[in-house]
Amino acid sequence: MNFYFALLVFGLITKSLCHQKALLKHLFEDYRKELRPIKHKSSGPTNVTVQLFFKQIQKIEENDQILTLYCWLEEYWVDEFLQWNPADWDGLEEMHVPADMVWKPDLLVYNNANMNVKDNEMQTNVLVQHTGKISLFRAIITDITCDLDMQRFPYDQQICFIMLASWSYDGSQIMLQRRHLDEQVESGQPRALHSQHGVGPRRLPLQVQPQVLRLLSLSLP
Repeated sequence: MNFYFALLVFGLITKSLCHQKALLKHLFEDYRKELRPIKHKSSGPTNVTVQLFFKQIQKIEENDQILTLYCWLEEYWVDEFLQWNPADWDGLEEMHVPADMVWKPDLLVYNNANMNVKDNEMQTNVLVQHTGKISLFRAIITDITCDLDMQRFPYDQQICFIMLASWSYDGSQIMLQRRHLDEQVESGQPRALHSQHGVGPRRLPLQVQPQVLRLLSLSLP
Protein backbone atom coordinates (compact mmCIF):
# COMPACT_ATOMS: atom_id res chain seq x y z
CA MET A 1 0.00 0.00 0.00
CA ASN A 2 2.77 2.42 0.97
CA PHE A 3 4.62 1.52 -2.22
CA TYR A 4 1.68 2.49 -4.44
CA PHE A 5 1.13 5.70 -2.47
CA ALA A 6 4.79 6.64 -2.87
CA LEU A 7 4.59 5.83 -6.57
CA LEU A 8 1.53 8.08 -6.91
CA VAL A 9 3.26 10.97 -5.11
CA PHE A 10 6.35 10.54 -7.27
CA GLY A 11 4.20 10.63 -10.39
CA LEU A 12 2.46 13.82 -9.30
CA ILE A 13 5.77 15.52 -8.49
CA THR A 14 7.22 14.48 -11.84
CA LYS A 15 4.15 15.80 -13.65
CA SER A 16 4.37 19.11 -11.80
CA LEU A 17 8.06 19.48 -12.63
CA CYS A 18 7.33 18.79 -16.30
CA HIS A 19 4.70 21.54 -16.34
CA GLN A 20 7.10 23.96 -14.61
CA LYS A 21 9.83 23.18 -17.12
CA ALA A 22 7.47 23.68 -20.06
CA LEU A 23 6.12 26.93 -18.61
CA LEU A 24 9.63 28.20 -17.98
CA LYS A 25 10.51 27.60 -21.63
CA HIS A 26 7.27 29.23 -22.78
CA LEU A 27 7.84 32.39 -20.73
CA PHE A 28 11.54 32.93 -21.27
CA GLU A 29 12.07 31.74 -24.84
CA ASP A 30 11.88 35.31 -26.21
CA TYR A 31 12.15 37.19 -22.92
CA ARG A 32 14.53 40.18 -22.73
CA LYS A 33 15.48 41.09 -19.19
CA GLU A 34 17.11 44.32 -20.41
CA LEU A 35 13.70 45.81 -21.29
CA ARG A 36 11.24 47.34 -18.86
CA PRO A 37 8.39 44.80 -18.59
CA ILE A 38 5.53 46.63 -20.31
CA LYS A 39 3.83 45.54 -23.52
CA HIS A 40 2.59 48.99 -24.53
CA LYS A 41 4.08 52.42 -24.02
CA SER A 42 0.66 53.64 -22.90
CA SER A 43 0.94 51.35 -19.87
CA GLY A 44 2.73 54.16 -18.04
CA PRO A 45 5.38 53.70 -15.35
CA THR A 46 6.18 50.39 -13.69
CA ASN A 47 4.93 50.59 -10.10
CA VAL A 48 7.55 49.26 -7.70
CA THR A 49 6.48 48.73 -4.09
CA VAL A 50 9.31 48.56 -1.57
CA GLN A 51 9.61 47.68 2.09
CA LEU A 52 12.79 48.06 4.12
CA PHE A 53 13.53 46.23 7.36
CA PHE A 54 16.34 47.82 9.36
CA LYS A 55 18.28 45.06 11.14
CA GLN A 56 21.56 46.41 12.49
CA ILE A 57 24.03 49.28 12.61
CA GLN A 58 27.36 47.61 11.91
CA LYS A 59 29.64 50.62 12.21
CA ILE A 60 29.60 54.35 13.01
CA GLU A 61 32.35 56.58 11.59
CA GLU A 62 31.81 59.91 13.34
CA ASN A 63 34.70 61.72 11.67
CA ASP A 64 33.49 60.82 8.18
CA GLN A 65 29.79 61.13 9.11
CA ILE A 66 29.03 57.61 7.84
CA LEU A 67 26.83 54.78 9.13
CA THR A 68 27.18 51.20 7.92
CA LEU A 69 23.75 49.53 7.97
CA TYR A 70 22.49 46.00 7.46
CA CYS A 71 18.93 45.88 6.06
CA TRP A 72 16.46 43.60 4.33
CA LEU A 73 14.80 45.01 1.23
CA GLU A 74 11.62 43.67 -0.36
CA GLU A 75 10.59 44.77 -3.88
CA TYR A 76 7.34 44.01 -5.72
CA TRP A 77 6.30 44.85 -9.29
CA VAL A 78 4.34 43.42 -12.24
CA ASP A 79 6.08 41.98 -15.30
CA GLU A 80 3.59 41.98 -18.17
CA PHE A 81 5.67 39.44 -20.08
CA LEU A 82 5.55 36.85 -17.29
CA GLN A 83 1.81 36.19 -17.14
CA TRP A 84 -0.06 32.96 -17.83
CA ASN A 85 -3.39 31.21 -17.34
CA PRO A 86 -3.03 28.53 -14.61
CA ALA A 87 -5.74 26.44 -16.32
CA ASP A 88 -3.38 25.95 -19.27
CA TRP A 89 -0.57 24.71 -17.02
CA ASP A 90 -2.20 22.14 -14.74
CA GLY A 91 -3.20 24.78 -12.17
CA LEU A 92 0.35 26.11 -11.71
CA GLU A 93 -0.01 29.58 -10.18
CA GLU A 94 3.54 30.52 -9.20
CA MET A 95 7.14 29.44 -9.40
CA HIS A 96 10.61 30.49 -8.30
CA VAL A 97 13.23 31.45 -10.86
CA PRO A 98 16.80 32.80 -10.50
CA ALA A 99 16.79 36.56 -9.97
CA ASP A 100 19.25 37.14 -12.80
CA MET A 101 16.71 35.80 -15.33
CA VAL A 102 14.22 38.66 -14.96
CA TRP A 103 14.14 42.44 -15.33
CA LYS A 104 14.68 44.17 -12.00
CA PRO A 105 14.39 47.84 -11.02
CA ASP A 106 17.92 49.23 -10.65
CA LEU A 107 17.31 50.65 -7.19
CA LEU A 108 20.16 52.05 -5.14
CA VAL A 109 20.58 53.84 -1.83
CA TYR A 110 20.52 57.43 -3.04
CA ASN A 111 22.36 58.90 -0.05
CA ASN A 112 25.06 56.21 -0.16
CA ALA A 113 28.40 57.52 1.04
CA ASN A 114 30.72 55.76 -1.39
CA MET A 115 28.67 53.46 -3.67
CA ASN A 116 29.59 50.63 -1.30
CA VAL A 117 26.36 48.59 -1.48
CA LYS A 118 26.76 44.85 -1.07
CA ASP A 119 23.98 42.38 -1.88
CA ASN A 120 23.97 39.42 0.47
CA GLU A 121 24.01 35.86 -0.88
CA MET A 122 20.35 35.59 0.20
CA GLN A 123 19.28 37.10 -3.13
CA THR A 124 18.94 33.91 -5.17
CA ASN A 125 15.41 33.63 -6.58
CA VAL A 126 12.36 35.73 -7.31
CA LEU A 127 8.78 34.54 -6.87
CA VAL A 128 6.79 34.85 -10.11
CA GLN A 129 2.99 34.63 -9.88
CA HIS A 130 0.67 33.95 -12.81
CA THR A 131 -0.59 37.56 -12.65
CA GLY A 132 2.93 38.73 -13.45
CA LYS A 133 3.59 39.92 -9.90
CA ILE A 134 7.29 39.60 -9.03
CA SER A 135 8.57 39.41 -5.45
CA LEU A 136 12.27 39.99 -4.78
CA PHE A 137 13.83 39.71 -1.32
CA ARG A 138 17.41 40.72 -0.69
CA ALA A 139 19.73 41.69 2.14
CA ILE A 140 21.96 44.73 1.72
CA ILE A 141 24.87 46.30 3.57
CA THR A 142 25.25 49.99 2.79
CA ASP A 143 27.15 53.07 3.99
CA ILE A 144 24.96 56.16 4.30
CA THR A 145 25.91 59.76 4.99
CA CYS A 146 24.45 61.31 8.13
CA ASP A 147 25.14 64.51 10.07
CA LEU A 148 26.44 63.09 13.35
CA ASP A 149 27.31 65.02 16.50
CA MET A 150 28.03 62.51 19.25
CA GLN A 151 29.36 64.96 21.89
CA ARG A 152 26.28 64.54 24.09
CA PHE A 153 25.67 60.85 23.24
CA PRO A 154 23.59 59.08 24.52
CA TYR A 155 21.60 62.07 25.82
CA ASP A 156 20.79 63.58 22.46
CA GLN A 157 19.12 62.34 19.30
CA GLN A 158 20.53 61.90 15.80
CA ILE A 159 18.20 61.51 12.82
CA CYS A 160 19.46 59.72 9.71
CA PHE A 161 17.62 58.78 6.52
CA ILE A 162 17.73 55.97 3.99
CA MET A 163 16.59 57.05 0.53
CA LEU A 164 16.06 54.87 -2.54
CA ALA A 165 16.04 55.82 -6.22
CA SER A 166 16.45 54.20 -9.60
CA TRP A 167 19.83 54.84 -11.19
CA SER A 168 18.69 54.99 -14.83
CA TYR A 169 14.88 55.36 -14.87
CA ASP A 170 12.99 58.58 -14.17
CA GLY A 171 9.58 58.99 -12.54
CA SER A 172 7.76 58.49 -15.84
CA GLN A 173 9.22 54.97 -16.12
CA ILE A 174 9.41 53.73 -12.52
CA MET A 175 7.03 54.84 -9.76
CA LEU A 176 8.22 53.97 -6.26
CA GLN A 177 5.82 53.49 -3.39
CA ARG A 178 6.31 52.33 0.15
CA ARG A 179 4.52 49.24 1.44
CA HIS A 180 4.62 50.16 5.13
CA LEU A 181 5.31 53.47 6.84
CA ASP A 182 7.57 52.44 9.66
CA GLU A 183 9.45 49.62 11.31
CA GLN A 184 10.20 49.36 15.03
CA VAL A 185 13.16 47.58 16.61
CA GLU A 186 13.87 46.51 20.16
CA SER A 187 13.93 49.09 22.95
CA GLY A 188 17.38 50.48 23.69
CA GLN A 189 18.47 50.07 20.08
CA PRO A 190 18.49 52.62 17.25
CA ARG A 191 14.89 52.78 16.11
CA ALA A 192 13.17 53.39 12.83
CA LEU A 193 10.78 56.32 12.98
CA HIS A 194 7.72 57.18 10.95
CA SER A 195 8.68 59.54 8.15
CA GLN A 196 6.81 61.30 5.40
CA HIS A 197 6.67 59.71 1.97
CA GLY A 198 9.36 62.04 0.64
CA VAL A 199 9.43 61.98 -3.14
CA GLY A 200 11.06 64.36 -5.55
CA PRO A 201 13.40 64.74 -8.53
CA ARG A 202 17.14 64.82 -7.94
CA ARG A 203 19.83 65.46 -10.53
CA LEU A 204 22.04 62.51 -11.46
CA PRO A 205 24.48 61.87 -14.35
CA LEU A 206 23.04 61.95 -17.89
CA GLN A 207 20.38 64.41 -16.70
CA VAL A 208 18.18 61.59 -15.42
CA GLN A 209 15.51 62.89 -13.03
CA PRO A 210 14.68 59.91 -10.77
CA GLN A 211 11.99 59.64 -8.17
CA VAL A 212 13.62 59.62 -4.73
CA LEU A 213 11.83 57.81 -1.91
CA ARG A 214 12.70 58.55 1.71
CA LEU A 215 12.14 55.08 3.06
CA LEU A 216 13.34 55.03 6.65
CA SER A 217 14.28 57.44 9.44
CA LEU A 218 16.73 56.20 12.06
CA SER A 219 16.88 57.73 15.52
CA LEU A 220 20.12 57.38 17.52
CA PRO A 221 20.15 56.23 20.24
